[in-house]
Amino acid sequence: MVIEGNYALPDGTKVEIAKDEDEKKSDDKLIRRLHRLRRKKMKLEKAQRHKDESALSRLSDSAGALYLCVSFLINLRNLRNLWINLP
Repeated sequence: MVIEGNYALPDGTKVEIAKDEDEKKSDDKLIRRLHRLRRKKMKLEKAQRHKDESALSRLSDSAGALYLCVSFLINLRNLRNLWINLP
């Protein structure tokens, strides 16, 4: 009886077919490559999060500067109106 590529004896003892050294090395290489790809993916995700946070920070700074400019212009207009309405 064959069970997934391995053999079982009539008494129930399982006999596994040994892998070739080349297959083991190939499997190890694939596992190492998978780990490297996972680490690279994590680094890219971290860089993207940092990039998004930086963009949000710059946007926040820009919005703050715009708010200050608009506030200044409004105050300047109010002062001009006061100056014009002086007796």
